Amino acid sequence: MRLFGGERMNAIMERVGFTDEAPIESGLVTKSIERAQSKVENHNYEIRKHVLEYDDVMNKQREVIYGDRRAVLQATFDTRGFMVQTLEGKVDEAVEHNAPENVHPGEWDLAELLNEMETVFPVKARLSEANFEKKDRDEIRTMLHAAALEAYEEKERELTPEVMRVIESRYLLLPIIDRQWVDHLYVMDHLKNGIGLRGYGQKDPRVEYEKEAYDIFESLKNNIADEAIKGVYRIVIEQGAPPDGNLVPPPFAVPQPGQMPEPVTAAAQGRLAPQEAAQLLGPAPAPSRRPQRLHTNREDAELAKPTHRDQPKVGRNDLCPCGSGKKYKKCHGTAA
Repeated sequence: MRLFGGERMNAIMERVGFTDEAPIESGLVTKSIERAQSKVENHNYEIRKHVLEYDDVMNKQREVIYGDRRAVLQATFDTRGFMVQTLEGKVDEAVEHNAPENVHPGEWDLAELLNEMETVFPVKARLSEANFEKKDRDEIRTMLHAAALEAYEEKERELTPEVMRVIESRYLLLPIIDRQWVDHLYVMDHLKNGIGLRGYGQKDPRVEYEKEAYDIFESLKNNIADEAIKGVYRIVIEQGAPPDGNLVPPPFAVPQPGQMPEPVTAAAQGRLAPQEAAQLLGPAPAPSRRPQRLHTNREDAELAKPTHRDQPKVGRNDLCPCGSGKKYKKCHGTAA
């Protein structure tokens, strides 16, 4: 009532002298309470409505990411097309940054263009600044597209297409999607907690949340594609014999019927022979044949002997043996 009753109701309560413990029986006050309750319910409904709208935005993003992840797991995701499309996008982005359309060709930063593309694929092994002289933007873009696709196909021939698809899906896209999505959830949680402050700037928090969420989600997809395409050209599969030189384990001899299997030696189990162990660690201690007897200091103490009395024990209420005529507890037994 103090929050939603208004100044008039607050003045009436102060004039009448209502307390928090006093029962309210006035019809006017009852109607004011109903109106206040209606305002509170509408306010809570608006809060729940905004929460549902925020969750709806996150649900749409979740459907996109989970759909791509499920397609990768089911091997229905075109990883090669995704990588080639990402390459073309990275080339177009680098050309727009370093060779803008509204800038004179003499002011293009071709060295930075090559450095930026070198972070994606080894372009300097195929092109140099001299190849871009007297070329327009479209020709430069076409040359970079061809060089990127050539480097990708060269890596594909090196690994074979089957191995390339497995590496792209299971070892690149899946871990990257999982890691980036977890980070994205933290970012969106912080955004939702602070988006209400936009209302102080006369802006609708829900509209601002949708705009910010869209930009963050686009950044998420760009980060996934960027990390995946950079990892493709850095794949190295080591081939060769293991350090011990054995390509296959020794065959296991199956015993014939009626034949006892040979015992497994220490060398076959990967353990040292007793002679080699003695050379490395010294001679093993000889086992004791006679069990040692446990000795404690309890045996050193003399056993307590029972006390023997020459005369019978005197009771507390008996006469004292000294002949004083008093009871033992009043005479010599006071100290006992």
